[in-house]
Amino acid sequence: MHRELLLDQEIVRLNKQHKRELENHKIRLNVMKQEIWEDQLAEQGRDGEISVLKAMVQTVMGQVKGKGKASDPTPEASAAGGGNPPPPPPR
Repeated sequence: MHRELLLDQEIVRLNKQHKRELENHKIRLNVMKQEIWEDQLAEQGRDGEISVLKAMVQTVMGQVKGKGKASDPTPEASAAGGGNPPPPPPR
């Protein structure tokens, strides 16, 4: 009878230990879920910033590529082709 009592006590002790361990695992999992969620939010923010930067780069590249076209003369090109400077004003 004493042996059965000891076995029952050991079973109760092991069950309590397992419940504590399970609770600790649940807590750790919740912390990890929170960290993953925060990382995903930060990544979405970075993705948005990258999209904006890509659009800006594409805009600038479009402007740079357009500078050399004959149909899109720049003010510098139209003012630079005159040859001789104008004569000085009369005295």
